Amino acid sequence: MDYQAIQVDVTEKIGTITLNRPEKRNALSILVRKEITDCLEQWEGDESVGVVIITGAGPVFSAGFDLKEFSKPELAKEVFKSSAVYHRVVWNYGKPTIAAVNGHAFGGGFDLATLCDVRICNTGAVFGHPEIKFGAPPLYTPLRWIVGSGMARDLCLTGRHIPPHRTGQRSYRRRRPARAGSVPRQDHSGSALAHAPDHQEVHGRRRRQGFRGVFCGGTRRPVRELRQERLSVRTVPGTFFTPGSRRERTRSRPRSRCTP
Repeated sequence: MDYQAIQVDVTEKIGTITLNRPEKRNALSILVRKEITDCLEQWEGDESVGVVIITGAGPVFSAGFDLKEFSKPELAKEVFKSSAVYHRVVWNYGKPTIAAVNGHAFGGGFDLATLCDVRICNTGAVFGHPEIKFGAPPLYTPLRWIVGSGMARDLCLTGRHIPPHRTGQRSYRRRRPARAGSVPRQDHSGSALAHAPDHQEVHGRRRRQGFRGVFCGGTRRPVRELRQERLSVRTVPGTFFTPGSRRERTRSRPRSRCTP
């Protein structure tokens, strides 16, 4: 399949999706989100792909959603629909996903890294949620599962930018530093995850559930099923709960989701 806004490659069971809009700082437009969803659906049943790496072309991972599309009322419905499906698919994908963060990851780019299972960063990686300054709600709850409530509130309420080592969590630290602007692919996580045994090999008598089924006790969510679900603002469990609210404080972490 030919793509316009992303580049794809499969090598040794590692499928790589490269956001290919360097002139737009790899902004996540409607087209980018649709192509990522289509690519993940195509690879879902492909035995030659065992793990998916998502990275960006040029010196930036992703600057977030394409703001020009938000200024066009006629695109509002499509912006919401493509965003809801894309978030749901990345979050529930049945194979391991790795964000190879090769530069700035702001707004939706930060969200994309958060929704992946593993994050690998180079020395130029910087994270932030500047959209809070414009009244847009960041992806708070999944972030707090990774970096903790205090740091997640700080990032989501202030919009400040920080490098990965300042989060205080190894989940967002660089594993093997690469120079700024380069893709940190020399880490062995991709190869290790790509060749891990699938659920059927580990538990032959049980229904194959994929990566999340093995480690989280939940069932794999097929992309086709996720596309057909009723759209909701809350596309990821607990996404838009207000930090510090009573519901946020009392909500328990879902058993079907694992934190890298």
